[in-house]
Amino acid sequence: MQDDSDKTVTDKENLEAANAAASNMEFVHTTSNSQANPDYSNEQMDFDAEFIPEAEEGGSEILPESSTSKLSASLGMSEGEFDNMRNSKPDLALRLLMAKKWEPASSSDTGDTSSKSEASIRQNVRQDSLLLKFHSEYINGDMLKSIEENTNAAFAHKNFLNQLHNPLTDEDTLSKVIQFESIIEQFAKAVQKKEYTLGRMSHQKLAQAIVFDKANRSVEKVEAMKTQKANSGEGVQECILNIDKWQEEIAGLRAEIVKRELLIHSEQEKRKQLEEAATQAHQEAIEKEAREGLRYFSASEALQEDVKSLESNVQVIDVELDLLKAQYASLKSKA
Repeated sequence: MQDDSDKTVTDKENLEAANAAASNMEFVHTTSNSQANPDYSNEQMDFDAEFIPEAEEGGSEILPESSTSKLSASLGMSEGEFDNMRNSKPDLALRLLMAKKWEPASSSDTGDTSSKSEASIRQNVRQDSLLLKFHSEYINGDMLKSIEENTNAAFAHKNFLNQLHNPLTDEDTLSKVIQFESIIEQFAKAVQKKEYTLGRMSHQKLAQAIVFDKANRSVEKVEAMKTQKANSGEGVQECILNIDKWQEEIAGLRAEIVKRELLIHSEQEKRKQLEEAATQAHQEAIEKEAREGLRYFSASEALQEDVKSLESNVQVIDVELDLLKAQYASLKSKA
């Protein structure tokens, strides 16, 4: 309540000073023009008589409007500060613009006094605007939410709080500003650390899924090779049947004994080669694929341990974020 009453008194003082400056500038401007040109008053009265009635009756429905950047530049403040003042204190903004408009260029003493008064008013208005935003967005709002959504927002917050490091900021507010700056820096680092850890965890989970899939494929290949080995045994069995058949023919066809014996020998060699080739090739392939499967499974287990470690890190970071949020909420409740 005391802060609100002090702020109201300050606004009233600023408005009275702006009114006095504007009245003084308008008087000096009118007096200097009347002295420089005796016909100025009559010409001004004729001009007013001609154009004021049209303005009072409404004039044109569409009025030209100067840009916000031009108006704020004429008062020496940023567009945001001018918009805040125009929305919250339009009477003060109008008086400042009028005072600036009628500022005489010929009177150095009056100009210096007016410039000092105007500069003081601008400083007070700017400080009020900064404090209004500080209480609205930082004391009553949640600055950490924007940082949690985008860590780059921390730079904008720190730039704004840095503007409150000026002689017009009271000690209590400045203490809160410094604490908020510390919280912002720690919170932004924690959020970045969490994002990095979550990214690593996501990549490691993907890698684990890939190697585990390769292990499953190796198991399927091993089973397929075992089936292929069983099928090759059918060829060997066919050779055995042929041998039995031809041995029976020998008994009935003595003339064909030599020929049949050669055929038997040849078929025996063929069977032996098939058995040896099939056994050696398939056994080597089976052992090779099995070793690959074991290697992929081992890699999967190692990655799983890494994932568990990263999950633990995320839990620790979440606790850190909750503590910082609680500290921030405690500061806001005391403000």
